Amino acid sequence: MVRLEASRRPESRSRSSLVAHLFACMALVAATACESFTSGTYLNCPMVAFLGGTEHITQFKNGPGRSGIDIAVEADMDNLDATCRFSTERVELELAFDIVAVRGLDSLATGAEVPFFVAVIGAEGEVLAKTPFVARIPFLGAAPATWTEDLMQEIVLAEGQHPRSFEVLIGFQLSAEQLDFNLARRGVR
Repeated sequence: MVRLEASRRPESRSRSSLVAHLFACMALVAATACESFTSGTYLNCPMVAFLGGTEHITQFKNGPGRSGIDIAVEADMDNLDATCRFSTERVELELAFDIVAVRGLDSLATGAEVPFFVAVIGAEGEVLAKTPFVARIPFLGAAPATWTEDLMQEIVLAEGQHPRSFEVLIGFQLSAEQLDFNLARRGVR
């Protein structure tokens, strides 16, 4: 049995929440003091990748049009970085990647809200867990905006499971129409 926990790292905290977080961390350290972690490499950690075809999202303005002039926002995932450490009981992955968003030609959008997911895939190719997120990216002027996502992923291992037998896939949560649009443009891009 695999249990998946994905969470965003906090961006900022008040003084009282920092104190509470410090006590929580101390309790966690005390609880896991007997657990020994090993830093992983690509040879013994889960493979982490963007899911092909889902690393780009195009959001259109309301209405039937689907040409370049109808694009409200486009975004791409880039610069994926993952580090892991593991014990016999669990794997901890630190994931970081950029989302680069740009407004469409005639769009007045002040920001973008792009849904994405992190999924854990088992040794047989089955989806064991999938966690949805939404990145809220503000636009400052007409320039593209880059947003960095920092996530912590934990996979609890059952007896005999190895970290390398899992995959972690990241992608935008696309509608069927958005996926078809990506696949049609893929040869052009």
